[in-house]
Amino acid sequence: MTQEKATRLVANLTLSASQPTIVAREALFNWIVWQFPTLKNGNLCAAVHPPLPGYGWLPAVIKGEKNVQVFAHLDAPFESPETALDYFTGKTEES
Repeated sequence: MTQEKATRLVANLTLSASQPTIVAREALFNWIVWQFPTLKNGNLCAAVHPPLPGYGWLPAVIKGEKNVQVFAHLDAPFESPETALDYFTGKTEES
């Protein structure tokens, strides 16, 4: 039996492969942060896209002014920021 990797490297950023990862906002300086976050259950939910062509969007939660919780542990990125945001509303199979 092979053991799953504990981390994933996405655009030179090490993210957890088993749970959401909190990173400093400044670490995402060259990522696209979707400009239409939604308030859900007291959290500002959004989506982020690494600077990799065709990679897709990852759900994210804005944690104040300094941190972002990136959901890179999911099976695959989403096609659009809207579908990544659907992760938080239960409209996707990943939810």
